[in-house]
Amino acid sequence: MPGPAKFLFRSNRLWFNRSPMWLCIVLTVLVACLLTGLGCNEPTPTPNPVRSISMKDFGELLQSSSFTGLVAVVASWCAPCKTELPDLVKLHEQYHPRGIRIVALSIDEGGPQAIQPLIDRLNVSFPVYWSGQQAVAVYNLVGIPTLIVVRDGKIAGKLPGQQSHRAMEQTIQELLR
Repeated sequence: MPGPAKFLFRSNRLWFNRSPMWLCIVLTVLVACLLTGLGCNEPTPTPNPVRSISMKDFGELLQSSSFTGLVAVVASWCAPCKTELPDLVKLHEQYHPRGIRIVALSIDEGGPQAIQPLIDRLNVSFPVYWSGQQAVAVYNLVGIPTLIVVRDGKIAGKLPGQQSHRAMEQTIQELLR
Protein backbone atom coordinates (compact mmCIF):
# COMPACT_ATOMS: atom_id res chain seq x y z
CA MET A 1 0.00 0.00 0.00
CA PRO A 2 1.52 3.34 -1.02
CA GLY A 3 2.08 5.95 1.69
CA PRO A 4 0.39 9.35 1.68
CA ALA A 5 3.38 11.00 0.00
CA LYS A 6 3.17 8.65 -2.99
CA PHE A 7 -0.55 9.42 -3.32
CA LEU A 8 -0.03 13.20 -3.47
CA PHE A 9 3.14 13.18 -5.50
CA ARG A 10 3.61 11.55 -8.86
CA SER A 11 6.88 11.98 -10.68
CA ASN A 12 7.94 14.61 -8.08
CA ARG A 13 5.03 16.88 -9.08
CA LEU A 14 1.90 17.74 -7.16
CA TRP A 15 -1.24 16.15 -8.58
CA PHE A 16 -2.85 19.51 -9.30
CA ASN A 17 0.03 20.69 -11.49
CA ARG A 18 -1.05 18.20 -14.13
CA SER A 19 -4.82 18.54 -13.86
CA PRO A 20 -6.80 21.06 -15.96
CA MET A 21 -9.60 20.59 -13.43
CA TRP A 22 -7.50 22.46 -10.80
CA LEU A 23 -7.37 25.55 -13.03
CA CYS A 24 -11.16 25.44 -13.50
CA ILE A 25 -11.76 25.25 -9.75
CA VAL A 26 -9.45 28.19 -9.00
CA LEU A 27 -11.00 30.36 -11.71
CA THR A 28 -14.52 29.52 -10.54
CA VAL A 29 -13.69 30.50 -6.95
CA LEU A 30 -12.09 33.79 -8.05
CA VAL A 31 -15.05 34.73 -10.24
CA ALA A 32 -17.48 33.88 -7.43
CA CYS A 33 -15.53 36.08 -5.00
CA LEU A 34 -15.53 39.01 -7.41
CA LEU A 35 -19.23 38.68 -8.19
CA THR A 36 -20.24 38.54 -4.53
CA GLY A 37 -18.04 41.46 -3.54
CA LEU A 38 -15.66 39.49 -1.36
CA GLY A 39 -12.76 41.09 -3.15
CA CYS A 40 -14.02 44.65 -2.66
CA ASN A 41 -12.72 47.06 -0.07
CA GLU A 42 -15.81 49.26 0.10
CA PRO A 43 -16.35 50.65 3.60
CA THR A 44 -19.35 49.46 5.52
CA PRO A 45 -21.82 52.32 6.04
CA THR A 46 -21.88 53.52 9.63
CA PRO A 47 -25.21 53.87 11.43
CA ASN A 48 -24.18 57.17 13.08
CA PRO A 49 -21.71 59.11 10.94
CA VAL A 50 -19.67 61.80 12.71
CA ARG A 51 -20.40 65.14 11.05
CA SER A 52 -17.89 67.93 10.58
CA ILE A 53 -19.21 71.25 11.89
CA SER A 54 -17.89 74.80 12.14
CA MET A 55 -17.83 76.48 15.53
CA LYS A 56 -20.31 79.04 14.19
CA ASP A 57 -22.81 76.33 13.21
CA PHE A 58 -22.26 74.41 16.43
CA GLY A 59 -22.85 77.59 18.44
CA GLU A 60 -26.12 78.14 16.57
CA LEU A 61 -27.16 74.56 17.34
CA LEU A 62 -26.57 75.08 21.06
CA GLN A 63 -28.14 78.53 21.15
CA SER A 64 -31.43 77.22 19.88
CA SER A 65 -33.98 77.82 22.60
CA SER A 66 -35.10 74.23 22.20
CA PHE A 67 -31.66 72.86 23.18
CA THR A 68 -31.58 71.64 26.75
CA GLY A 69 -29.12 68.92 27.56
CA LEU A 70 -25.47 67.96 27.57
CA VAL A 71 -22.57 68.38 25.17
CA ALA A 72 -19.85 65.83 25.77
CA VAL A 73 -16.52 67.15 24.52
CA VAL A 74 -14.48 64.05 23.72
CA ALA A 75 -11.49 62.65 21.84
CA SER A 76 -10.65 59.17 20.58
CA TRP A 77 -7.38 59.08 22.56
CA CYS A 78 -9.10 59.99 25.85
CA ALA A 79 -9.51 56.94 28.12
CA PRO A 80 -12.09 58.62 30.42
CA CYS A 81 -14.14 59.55 27.34
CA LYS A 82 -14.30 55.88 26.37
CA THR A 83 -15.72 55.11 29.82
CA GLU A 84 -18.16 58.02 29.87
CA LEU A 85 -19.69 57.56 26.40
CA PRO A 86 -21.57 54.29 27.18
CA ASP A 87 -23.19 55.99 30.20
CA LEU A 88 -24.21 58.91 28.00
CA VAL A 89 -25.76 56.47 25.51
CA LYS A 90 -27.91 54.99 28.30
CA LEU A 91 -28.90 58.45 29.53
CA HIS A 92 -29.75 59.53 26.00
CA GLU A 93 -32.05 56.54 25.56
CA GLN A 94 -33.69 57.22 28.89
CA TYR A 95 -34.12 61.02 28.72
CA HIS A 96 -34.41 61.85 25.02
CA PRO A 97 -38.17 61.17 25.08
CA ARG A 98 -38.42 63.80 27.85
CA GLY A 99 -36.74 66.47 25.72
CA ILE A 100 -33.15 66.20 26.95
CA ARG A 101 -30.62 66.34 24.13
CA ILE A 102 -27.18 64.81 24.30
CA VAL A 103 -24.58 65.43 21.62
CA ALA A 104 -20.84 64.88 21.46
CA LEU A 105 -18.19 67.20 20.07
CA SER A 106 -14.89 65.63 19.04
CA ILE A 107 -11.72 67.69 19.30
CA ASP A 108 -9.59 65.02 17.61
CA GLU A 109 -7.01 66.03 15.05
CA GLY A 110 -7.46 64.28 11.73
CA GLY A 111 -11.12 64.90 11.02
CA PRO A 112 -14.29 62.97 11.79
CA GLN A 113 -12.69 59.68 10.76
CA ALA A 114 -10.43 59.87 13.83
CA ILE A 115 -13.32 59.28 16.25
CA GLN A 116 -15.68 57.30 13.98
CA PRO A 117 -14.31 53.84 14.95
CA LEU A 118 -14.91 54.58 18.65
CA ILE A 119 -18.45 55.84 17.96
CA ASP A 120 -19.18 52.69 15.96
CA ARG A 121 -17.64 50.32 18.54
CA LEU A 122 -19.61 51.88 21.43
CA ASN A 123 -22.85 52.09 19.40
CA VAL A 124 -23.26 55.77 20.19
CA SER A 125 -26.81 56.67 19.19
CA PHE A 126 -26.82 60.45 19.71
CA PRO A 127 -25.38 62.99 17.22
CA VAL A 128 -21.60 63.34 17.16
CA TYR A 129 -19.90 66.35 15.61
CA TRP A 130 -16.26 67.07 14.88
CA SER A 131 -14.71 70.53 15.13
CA GLY A 132 -11.09 69.79 15.93
CA GLN A 133 -8.98 71.72 18.43
CA GLN A 134 -10.74 75.05 17.87
CA ALA A 135 -13.46 74.05 20.35
CA VAL A 136 -10.88 74.12 23.18
CA ALA A 137 -10.38 77.87 22.78
CA VAL A 138 -13.98 78.74 21.91
CA TYR A 139 -15.40 77.03 25.02
CA ASN A 140 -12.39 77.66 27.31
CA LEU A 141 -11.98 73.96 28.03
CA VAL A 142 -9.53 72.93 30.75
CA GLY A 143 -9.81 69.16 30.40
CA ILE A 144 -11.16 66.31 28.34
CA PRO A 145 -13.77 64.98 28.74
CA THR A 146 -15.86 68.00 29.60
CA LEU A 147 -19.62 68.11 29.81
CA ILE A 148 -21.16 71.41 28.78
CA VAL A 149 -24.55 71.83 30.42
CA VAL A 150 -27.03 73.75 28.26
CA ARG A 151 -30.45 74.99 29.38
CA ASP A 152 -32.77 76.63 26.84
CA GLY A 153 -29.91 77.46 24.48
CA LYS A 154 -27.62 78.99 27.10
CA ILE A 155 -24.54 77.40 28.64
CA ALA A 156 -25.41 76.81 32.28
CA GLY A 157 -22.11 75.22 33.30
CA LYS A 158 -19.13 73.07 32.45
CA LEU A 159 -18.09 69.88 34.22
CA PRO A 160 -14.47 69.05 33.38
CA GLY A 161 -13.15 65.53 33.84
CA GLN A 162 -14.89 62.17 33.84
CA GLN A 163 -18.34 62.21 35.40
CA SER A 164 -20.05 59.23 36.97
CA HIS A 165 -23.35 57.94 35.62
CA ARG A 166 -24.99 59.13 38.81
CA ALA A 167 -23.54 62.66 38.57
CA MET A 168 -24.64 62.99 34.93
CA GLU A 169 -28.12 61.76 35.77
CA GLN A 170 -28.38 64.28 38.63
CA THR A 171 -27.38 67.04 36.20
CA ILE A 172 -30.09 65.92 33.80
CA GLN A 173 -32.65 65.81 36.63
CA GLU A 174 -31.77 69.42 37.46
CA LEU A 175 -32.28 70.38 33.81
CA LEU A 176 -35.77 68.84 33.92
CA ARG A 177 -36.83 71.03 36.85
